[in-house]
Amino acid sequence: MVSYTSWFLDAFNYAIMRKIDVLNLSIGGPDFMDHPFVDKVWELSANKVIMVSAIGNDGPLYGTLNNPADQMDVIGVGGIGFDDRIAKFSSRGMTTWELPHFLRQYEPQASLSPSYIDLTECQYMWPYCTQPLYHSAQPTIANVTVINGLGVSGRVREVTWHPHLPHGVLLSVSAEYSEVLWPWSGWLALSFTVKEEGADFDGVIEGHVNMTVESYGDNGDRILKNATLTLPIRARVIPVPVRSRRLLWDQFHSLRYPGGYFPRDDLRAKHDPLDWHADHVHTNFRDMYRRLREHGFYLEVMGSPLTCINTSLYGALLLVDPEDEYFPEEMATLKKSVDAGLSLIVFADWYNASLLRYVKFYDENTRQWWIPETGGANVPALNDLLSMYQVINM
Repeated sequence: MVSYTSWFLDAFNYAIMRKIDVLNLSIGGPDFMDHPFVDKVWELSANKVIMVSAIGNDGPLYGTLNNPADQMDVIGVGGIGFDDRIAKFSSRGMTTWELPHFLRQYEPQASLSPSYIDLTECQYMWPYCTQPLYHSAQPTIANVTVINGLGVSGRVREVTWHPHLPHGVLLSVSAEYSEVLWPWSGWLALSFTVKEEGADFDGVIEGHVNMTVESYGDNGDRILKNATLTLPIRARVIPVPVRSRRLLWDQFHSLRYPGGYFPRDDLRAKHDPLDWHADHVHTNFRDMYRRLREHGFYLEVMGSPLTCINTSLYGALLLVDPEDEYFPEEMATLKKSVDAGLSLIVFADWYNASLLRYVKFYDENTRQWWIPETGGANVPALNDLLSMYQVINM
């Protein structure tokens, strides 16, 4: 059944005009880049409308939450079975887009969710708790939601890292954040790396991050309020593992909808042709990640081009269903790395140029024919990459 964004915008505007308290939706989809729709949901929250929305029926895979239920200011509703457990068909987290927004009813104050980051605590801090930190690893990134109960809008003025003695100085913490908090919330992204002095350290590191939030109240008094928030940090650090146990997962060349029309690996799923689950070790490749960790391997996620990575630190590079092209500079870097001892492991799904013409469809929303950018994997790009080793995927 076809629906249009404009229909929902009109309905949401009507809900705001009528000053309703709760709005319930039984729709959803994977397109979190429909900015007019997403912005209007935020506008509903800013106008004190509580939105409830279905999270979808795309389980049991992780990372299958539908929009707008995956927004932090929307209450997502899933399904349960007769045993009061999550139904197999029900979608579930984690959310796979990087704009955490959340709304709850607090007394006028600012707070953080989660209120602490303990990278050793399972299952609450999965997957962080499954792999300790070590020097030279790819940065570990954690997102924190800044909940601003002081007013509908506010600003973040200062974020500082305070390591605890004696070992906290071995951990480097950098922060990026939304300077403007609207509506009611914003985000704080923390990046953790171990300094070179901690290359041989084995133990737990602790510290805390302080941040200041400023906001004017929404009662018209124009009095500036501020709150200083503290986020405790705790992480396990180990000596640098041997090269043969370190694996690098290429996430940089993995593309998905809504960035473009990328078809599903399984073409039999005609009711859902768009590949929006994201090929990631913590979502649909979760079991693979778990098995590798059980066998003593350390898996790091590459989020930048190969030219930016010191591949001599890793035993193998995993290319799993890549959809993007490889730059000539990346190909040259990879050849040098393989010649120097790096193993290359490639998993690729289907590609058929003739078949691509038959999986196009007419999108009623954009009123355009959608033609796939590539197949289940970009096999021509892999052929170019592997041709220097006389390897061709047919």
